Amino acid sequence: DELTRIYRAACDRRHPRGSLEWKAAHRRLSRLLLRADLRGLATSLVRGRWSVFCAGVPQVARRSLTAWGYR
Repeated sequence: DELTRIYRAACDRRHPRGSLEWKAAHRRLSRLLLRADLRGLATSLVRGRWSVFCAGVPQVARRSLTAWGYR
């Protein structure tokens, strides 16, 4: 979550809030963060780290809603 805040703050500094560039950057960032979360979830599943996997599922669900514009 801290990295997410850092990346979003960098987008906010780079583009004027609400501009088309800002919206596009946030959409792309949301999808990239979702991809990273899914990769981490798959890794924990393969390595048998069930507690990490179970803890990551709600975060991936929340991030997927954000990435596709439902939240």
